[in-house]
Amino acid sequence: MNLIRQREDLKLGLKYNLLTKWQLEQALNCPVFLVQCAPRTMTDQEYEFLKQELMGGLEDGDAYFPKHPPYSIFRISYTNVKVYEQWFIDGDNALCFRCDYGFSMAGKTIHSLHHHTKKSKKVHFWAALEGVPVDASGNVWSVGNMKVELSQETISEFINSPLHWLAFFMLDVMTPKNIVLKVTPQAKGRSVEWIKAREHYLVIGRKLAVNLRERKSNPTDHELKRAAHWRIAHFRRLMSDKFKHKRGMLVPVKETWVGPDQWVGSDCKTYKVVDI
Repeated sequence: MNLIRQREDLKLGLKYNLLTKWQLEQALNCPVFLVQCAPRTMTDQEYEFLKQELMGGLEDGDAYFPKHPPYSIFRISYTNVKVYEQWFIDGDNALCFRCDYGFSMAGKTIHSLHHHTKKSKKVHFWAALEGVPVDASGNVWSVGNMKVELSQETISEFINSPLHWLAFFMLDVMTPKNIVLKVTPQAKGRSVEWIKAREHYLVIGRKLAVNLRERKSNPTDHELKRAAHWRIAHFRRLMSDKFKHKRGMLVPVKETWVGPDQWVGSDCKTYKVVDI
């Protein structure tokens, strides 16, 4: 689902009483991240960093909850599945408005709202299938005359999947292996609103970022392209005695772009390396 269609789709959240007017206004003006949905097996260091810095409740029995999201309001648009998730996160609440376009149920669009709280493991959940409210009480979910019996495992996975996907997103954004590019369309002759609706952040691997940089269209920057390179990323464990409170903790040392950090691609879009 492209970004323009997402903006129209978000308005259905207001129509279905899943979003307030204020939330819709914020959602239409917040940062948007394009990233692949790629749940995977984490390395030991990734899991340690996730537990230490990004997500609470992994081992201590507390509610599973994001610690340090990149923004308080942002949208994740997955490039390999037709799903987007609009997040609203404050100190004690994490609210996700999700559009699942045929991913969980072929040919059907599911809009859902997932409300997680820092102080409780219970998730408040509402959903609509093709605009019709879903009665999600118990193991039998019903929409109009249609009833579907689901296992508790399937229900738990559907209700909690946005938070699990958020954990991998935060890991991809905050750990060293990826780079974040701010992508801005050509501004000439366009309104501020037109540009804002299409501007987004692209979360990609180092090699793909290099390829994008190498395909830039301006031949006068040839020498600058060849000079640009990456300083390698890694995790660093703080072992010095000067780290009184963080000694022994892992910190990510991100990929560093050495050389020009902004260029115009052959698609006339401006790409800028940013640090989130």
